[in-house]
Amino acid sequence: MNPVVALQALAGAHPDVRRWVIAYSGGLDSEVLLSAATQAFPVSSLLAIHVNHQLQDGAVAWSEHCRQRCTELNVAFVCVIVSPLSSSEQDARNARYQAFADHLGEGDALLMAHHADDQAETLIYRLVRGAGVRGLAAIPTERPFYSSKILRPFLSVSRRTLEAWAHEQHLNWIEDPSNKKEDYARNYIRLRVLPELQTRWPQVVGRLAKTASYMTEADKVLVEVAQQDLHSLLSKCESISVAPLLRLSIPRQHNVLRYWIHQRGGELDESSLQSIRKQLLCEQPSSSASVQVSKTHRICGYRQHLFYLPLTLPLIEVFERQLNMVAGTYTLETGILTIEGECLAIGSVTLIYRQGGERLRPRGRGGSVSLKQLLQEKGIPPWWRENWPVLMMGDTLVAVPSVCFTDNWPNECNLRVIWHPFGLSEEPFFATV
Repeated sequence: MNPVVALQALAGAHPDVRRWVIAYSGGLDSEVLLSAATQAFPVSSLLAIHVNHQLQDGAVAWSEHCRQRCTELNVAFVCVIVSPLSSSEQDARNARYQAFADHLGEGDALLMAHHADDQAETLIYRLVRGAGVRGLAAIPTERPFYSSKILRPFLSVSRRTLEAWAHEQHLNWIEDPSNKKEDYARNYIRLRVLPELQTRWPQVVGRLAKTASYMTEADKVLVEVAQQDLHSLLSKCESISVAPLLRLSIPRQHNVLRYWIHQRGGELDESSLQSIRKQLLCEQPSSSASVQVSKTHRICGYRQHLFYLPLTLPLIEVFERQLNMVAGTYTLETGILTIEGECLAIGSVTLIYRQGGERLRPRGRGGSVSLKQLLQEKGIPPWWRENWPVLMMGDTLVAVPSVCFTDNWPNECNLRVIWHPFGLSEEPFFATV
């Protein structure tokens, strides 16, 4: 397909785009993208962004080359200098995408020049790493990106086609010497693996691109199934109910768990999945069992529910706040306190977090009980119990939000005091008062 034709098709498919932003490295692929874009769109609607990673000796000269080329074409140009955490491909990519995000807004489309050979390389790379269906879907043709979107119009176009068009247009481009280093996995595939495959199967690049598109369709089906299953499994505290989960087939259990965790920023590899099965989906899971699924989060089980939690919960300092017993909402460090109704007769009460060792006489219970036992009886998970708020009148505990009032609470005050810990999207699954 002619690159200009591929770009012209975008205007009709994406009428909401007001500005076409080009990821412009100065290499062959992005040079074709930039030049074709000036023929497909009004130049006034274009912006080229060049990212200098400061990882190559010629980086400054490349930036200047790109600036001059954009000046020739009358295309707006931005050069962004970044400092990746390391020279690894992943860290350079993270820094580059953050640079793009900083310059994109609503109505922008970031055009990237990935082509069919890139798609084939990515598929092979992920295949040897043992990727699942989502990973084998490889590079998407489009996806949301913050308030904008990323579009890749050349994914069905081979590198040979782009290079032929570049020669026809008498284009000049930068040759990045790092692309010749075989110690990079993708370079090894590009320089050694793909040429061998193309010698034996000349159409392999196109066939691998088709496989990636099949995997994209399969992934969409799996996502739809996971969304349906998750809707029936999620409890009111954003946790998964174990009993209905186990009634699904094992492949559907795995599918919905992967989707649930992925939606929250984690990744469920095979080892973590099997740990969840052994530690949290067994007949008698330990109350202290947890499985780490990202650098910051873990899965914990409690009373036949699975929870997605931070690895470490925040340490709460001593807290004290005076409240008037009128309707309102109060946002605290660990959740939201809501008062429904009002009782002006008692004036203000003091809101604090529990300290441990408290005892109280819940209204209607007919005896004294420790707050720890009461929270356990109500089915409140242990990670929320430690920072549960209580209401005090002087030195007397008079109410535990969402749990009970005590015998010391005035009978004439008919209120609801609700504690909504962060991590709950709806009413708590435990009993409330």
